[in-house]
Amino acid sequence: MEIKTRKYSLMYGGILGLIGIIFFFMLYSLEMHYERDWKIMAVSVLLLGGAIFLGIFNFRKDNGGFLTLGQALKTGIGIALISGIIAILWQQIFMTFIEPEFMDKMMEIQRQALVEDGRLTSKQIDQQMEMGKKFAWVGYAFAILINLFIGFVCSMIIGLILQKRRP
Repeated sequence: MEIKTRKYSLMYGGILGLIGIIFFFMLYSLEMHYERDWKIMAVSVLLLGGAIFLGIFNFRKDNGGFLTLGQALKTGIGIALISGIIAILWQQIFMTFIEPEFMDKMMEIQRQALVEDGRLTSKQIDQQMEMGKKFAWVGYAFAILINLFIGFVCSMIIGLILQKRRP
């Protein structure tokens, strides 16, 4: 009987989602949750890659040591999707109940960066801020797509390394 990848996607995606929330609380307690530093992004990608590896590895182990590339991709992309959905839900909870002024602070940080850059006029900056407010929801779709892309790449690499077909 062939094992379903869904179980592993849900389990490891859920675990990664919880680890992501803990990581966010760590950043929040250090007042680093507004920063978009490459090191924070690198840790996030490593966590995603680690969860995908564990999910695919354990699927293969429970599947009698066999794994196809398709199974690896389904498992890994599923993990990325579940963890991305949890991250977005968590962000909504955070912005609604814990720090309702989060989006305003982020917009002000963006405004300051544009002013310091000096390439846009004050009017252009105001227009860009208004557009940012109107289309903030696009960021969620973009975040899911980035998570899925990274999940795809990680799953492809891990799947190519760990694949073993049944004889």
